[in-house]
Amino acid sequence: MLALAFVPVGDVPAALELLYEEIPENMPVVSNFEELYINGKKFRGNRRNIPPRYPPKLWNCYDATLQNLHRTNNISEGWHTRFQTVVGKHHPSLYGCLTEFQKEQADCETMLDQLDLGQRVKAASKKKWLRTQQRIRNIVATYEEYATSNRQVDYLRNVGYNFVL
Repeated sequence: MLALAFVPVGDVPAALELLYEEIPENMPVVSNFEELYINGKKFRGNRRNIPPRYPPKLWNCYDATLQNLHRTNNISEGWHTRFQTVVGKHHPSLYGCLTEFQKEQADCETMLDQLDLGQRVKAASKKKWLRTQQRIRNIVATYEEYATSNRQVDYLRNVGYNFVL
């Protein structure tokens, strides 16, 4: 199911249907996933269907992968965690927070100066993750080939092999 994030947004419902044929029956996690993330809740009669709480356009990263963009918000989460550690408390006073923002600004200006001098500011990504990202990008780039030859399940499997939970 994780590999569905690497299918074009318009093809996600059809890809889920293909997965239904591969997944053992009576797995409530699949129907729950479909309701929350893909199709929403369907009602009978005159009642209106409820759209999914998290539609595919929010979580899909097919285009981001092809364009080599970030697929997560880990960078901003990392900054927030670091800033909270520096401040030292969850709810600082206004002046305390402003002082820390000024220190953060000074740090950013120092980093920009270091970049201007050709210095490396942050550690390089680990080769392991770079290789994994490249493998995923290579598979995602061939999605159309899989789709035209009706091998979407193989595509989902190949993308899924690159995830470790």
